[in-house]
Amino acid sequence: MAQAHSTKKSPGDKAGRLFQSNILTAIFGRSRSTLVTHSIFIVVIVGGLALITVGLLSPRTSLNWSATRGPLSNVPIGLQVGDRAPDFILTNLSGEDVSLSDYRGKPVMLNFWYPSCSDCVNEIPTMQQYYTSKQAINNHFTILAVNFVDYKQTVQNFVQQKHLTYPILMDDQQLISTLYHIRETPTSYFIDPQGIIQSVLIGPVNNSLLKRVLTDPGRAN
Repeated sequence: MAQAHSTKKSPGDKAGRLFQSNILTAIFGRSRSTLVTHSIFIVVIVGGLALITVGLLSPRTSLNWSATRGPLSNVPIGLQVGDRAPDFILTNLSGEDVSLSDYRGKPVMLNFWYPSCSDCVNEIPTMQQYYTSKQAINNHFTILAVNFVDYKQTVQNFVQQKHLTYPILMDDQQLISTLYHIRETPTSYFIDPQGIIQSVLIGPVNNSLLKRVLTDPGRAN
């Protein structure tokens, strides 16, 4: 005859279960729902502390050029701050096609100008100096200067005299200046790497303003 296995627990087992039960009850309460609720609470707290720690240890940047969130398809094309800047294709002084979208991923100063505009001429040395500065180069900052008044030869002569190295684009038919509603010169649109307008400035720039733009493009105004 097979012998039945005994299920009787030793006094030590009872004491262990009683000790564990008392500890859990003291921490979480007696009900099972309370135990589950407190367990979830602890997991959330631990997870939150971990995220805060990671955030504190992560490197930070002072640039604010990529502040746009969400799909770009949801951002309207327009000329206001927060709009996607209208794309275009123009030719440079070498006759090559250049589009605004070619510079996606870089902060852009889209500058409308012409040589007989005194304010334009006054701001050009500052723009050229800053364009070649270490800060601008490190941040891949570029200037696209759109001339919509003069003949190509006139612009080429001016560029050679002033030793300009940033891209000069020719808007011979004034299509792009019309598209951007240019009524005064110089006018500059500051566009972030995603193609979003961050600021619009009418009038000449100075060195301190350009430095602020790379830190916070919204301060260009």
